[in-house]
Amino acid sequence: MYSVIFLLFLYMGSTGKLINGQSKEILLGVVLGLPLIYFLKSFERGKIDSFLGSISYGIYLCHFTVKTVIQNVIGHQPGNFREWLIFIVLSILCATVSHFIVEYPIEKLRHRKRTVIV
Repeated sequence: MYSVIFLLFLYMGSTGKLINGQSKEILLGVVLGLPLIYFLKSFERGKIDSFLGSISYGIYLCHFTVKTVIQNVIGHQPGNFREWLIFIVLSILCATVSHFIVEYPIEKLRHRKRTVIV
């Protein structure tokens, strides 16, 4: 299946066909993400890994907003390496802030409520 997706990504990239909106991003995520997950699963789980896992959903939620803001500021989607790097850093920063302001306090409250004996 990975080979089919990789070939589809190469075809779409070389011909420009079928590349619209999120299909390119999703295919790129699969093409880069699957080998990365395979590589990373050989390492022990640590604090950095746990933290990145805890902000991953926040990155997913924030990246749409960050991308829209960047498009409005620069007038187009991120295109060069610098613009993509800014996009990635801002998405991670936004997710980190939302994790500590929203998710972490709610998680602490949830655990505290569960330990109360009725």
